This record gives sequence, structure tokens and C-alpha cells, in this order.
Amino acid sequence: MGAMQTCIVPIISYNYAAHNIERCKDTFKTGLLWGFSLMFAGAVCFVLMPQQLLSVFSSDPMVLEIGNVAFKIIGIGYIPLTTSLLFPVFFQALGQAFKSSALTIVRTVILFVPLGFLFSRFGLDYFWFTFPVTEIITSALGYLFYRQFLNSYDDISL
Repeated sequence: MGAMQTCIVPIISYNYAAHNIERCKDTFKTGLLWGFSLMFAGAVCFVLMPQQLLSVFSSDPMVLEIGNVAFKIIGIGYIPLTTSLLFPVFFQALGQAFKSSALTIVRTVILFVPLGFLFSRFGLDYFWFTFPVTEIITSALGYLFYRQFLNSYDDISL
């Protein structure tokens, strides 16, 4: 996922500078397609085979019990993680540092830490919901920023 993020930045940047917004959108959509595919595969592994994955690292029954729950819930969060990671990169490529930074700060500080604290109040099994909930909310905010970007180009002709 990280390599793909790095690769789409110059493509989007060059095309944005050339006022080729369609190519920017196409590059982003392609990144989403490949990202979703990769993360879906990871999610399937985490949700369907947590014991096998965990047994590589530990045979402790407590680790396997905790990890079984954690991997299934965290694995679900892999799907929205795609957009949660790609939207900041998209705005970075456009030179919109505020939106890019805002998404990253919202994800890692404003949401993750307080939600982790909140969910932990209900027990360890609930703490793991911090991951998918954070990614879903960050993705929704990223989508709002993306719609604003697209609407700004619907209003003007290049």
C-alpha cells in the first residue's frame, strides 16, 4: 500500500498541474481499486485465519484467545483503511497540505486515541473496534474533501 501511495503522487501532481483533472480522478480510482483488492485479501486472511497467523508468533493460549478477537475486528478495518490512507496522499499530490495533514491528524490523534480510550472502558474486546471506526470516520471526511475538490472543478472550466 505504501509503495502505491508513493507512485500515485507524481502522476496526480503532474496531471493536476496540466489541468487534466480526469487523469487525476482516474489515477485515484485505479489506486483505490488496487488498494481495495490488496486490503480485501489482507482482511480475508485476518478474519478467516487468525489462529494460523497468530500461531507463527506465539503458542500462548491467552495470546491466541485475545488475538483471535482482535484480528477479526481489525481485519474488517482493512477495507476502509484503503481510503483512509489514499485520501491524504491525493491531497498531498494536489498541494493541499492542510487537507492532507488534517486527515492524518484526525485519524491518528483526534479519533484513534479518544476512541481507543472510550472503547477500552467497555473491555478489551471492544477496544479493537477503535481500528475500523477510526478508518470509517476518516474515510468519510476524506470523501467530503474529495467531493469539494470535484465540485470546485464542476463550477469552472479549465
